[in-house]
Amino acid sequence: MSIERLTTSWWALRLGLGAVAFLAGLDKFFNLLADWPSYLSPMVARVLPLSPASFMHVIGPVEMAVYFGGTPDVAEGKSR
Repeated sequence: MSIERLTTSWWALRLGLGAVAFLAGLDKFFNLLADWPSYLSPMVARVLPLSPASFMHVIGPVEMAVYFGGTPDVAEGKSR
């Protein structure tokens, strides 16, 4: 198995998993595919200083930032 094939697979997995985190964060922010506040534990919802919907509006951009923050070398064109 050549190193080129391994590198291609590595990039596909890295970008694919990052895209999943970005899309999940986008969905949490816009609440399109699921009712995300209902997935929040009632115990956690009682402790939070804000509503579950507002909490998901904060968590969504955090998950989207994981995509950009978790793959800094993608923008620079570098691999491992």
